[in-house]
Formats: sequence, C-alpha cells, structure tokens
Amino acid sequence: MHMASERPPPSLNDFHPLDAYVNKKSVARHHRALMLGFLGEVVTFLAYMLSAILVAPMRPFPDFASVAWWVFFAAHIHVVMRGVILKYALGENLFFSVAFAFLLFAPVLNVFAILAVNQEAIQLLKRAGLRIGFTGVGQRAYERIYAPWLCHWCDYDLTGNRSGVCPECGHALPVDMPAILAKREAALAETNAGGPTHSSTAVSALPDTASELKCPPG
Repeated sequence: MHMASERPPPSLNDFHPLDAYVNKKSVARHHRALMLGFLGEVVTFLAYMLSAILVAPMRPFPDFASVAWWVFFAAHIHVVMRGVILKYALGENLFFSVAFAFLLFAPVLNVFAILAVNQEAIQLLKRAGLRIGFTGVGQRAYERIYAPWLCHWCDYDLTGNRSGVCPECGHALPVDMPAILAKREAALAETNAGGPTHSSTAVSALPDTASELKCPPG
C-alpha cells in the first residue's frame, strides 16, 4: 500500500528547469506500470526456468514451460511498450523514445535500460515531493500530494466547484473534497492579494495527508 508523503511539497528552487514541461502524473502512472510489468517479467522468467528444469522432463500436458514462456514474452512486450511511453513522458523526443524500444529487446542491456529510465523517473518524482515505493507512486498518493483538487476520475480542475459533482465526468466528489477546495481557494486568494509566497500557500492548499479520501456510496 502506498502512503502519501508527510513532507510538504518542495519549493520552486528544488525543481529542475525542465520539470515544468513534464506531465508528472503521466510519468508516475507509466513508471508504476513499468515496474509492475518488470516484476511480472522476472517472476514469469523464473517460472519458465523452473518448469524447463523440473517439469519438462516429465512431459506433462499442457507444457508448463511453454505456457510460462508465452506469459513471459507478453510481460516483456508490456515492459517495452511502457518503457517507450515513459521515456516519451519524461521529455524525450518521439524518435529516441521509439529507438529506446530496440535497446529494451537487447539481452542484458535491457535490464540496464530499465534501471536507467527507472532512476530518471524516480529523481523527477522525488523533486515533485513524492515518496517512491517499491513499485513506484500510487495514483491516489500522487493526487493527494501534488494536485488533490483535481477530479480523481478525469483530472478536471474542481477549484470553485460547489455542486459536489464533477461537471466534466459526472462522478460524485469525495466527502472531504469541499475542505480541500476551500483551502486551495483561500490560498489562491491570498496569493492574488499579495500574501505569502508559493511555498506557504502550497502547503496550506493541501489536505491532511494522513487521512484517506472517502467516496460516497455508489
């Protein structure tokens, strides 16, 4: 289970100059998918090796080694696709992102390529104030820390919403969303009035990260 980070968001001085041009939510989502796919790839490869050594000599039906191999191949295709998408989400141009796929098909080198893009994504997400788990950042944790005022279903900015329903997708808002939006609106009003700097307003606009979002039934 991914827990939200308890530390406040970093100031603008902590950001890399190019971070503002990167969709961090997309990076977090594809990074998590890549790491889960890579974990599945490792598990299915080990299953294939064990099946080939221990089960195949007994000639069972179905051939477990063949099944494990095809599952491993499907997991590898998933990793390649997610690796290319993540590379593109990190700001790489389309040509080099697609070329990255060929590196992911190279034996041994593909492991180093995955580790490299994994490290690149982790560094960017850490600069955004996110805590990274074993399989990346959970989407809910990301939303709670970085942009809790967005709709959790369609990413619509709910600032100023009073209806309790997202006007974009029609989903009911979590029960604590009004408090989140009130804090954000107060922070924005304070900033527009020439109040405190971005660091303090960013912290005040965020909800209590220790609480969990609770959605109304249905």
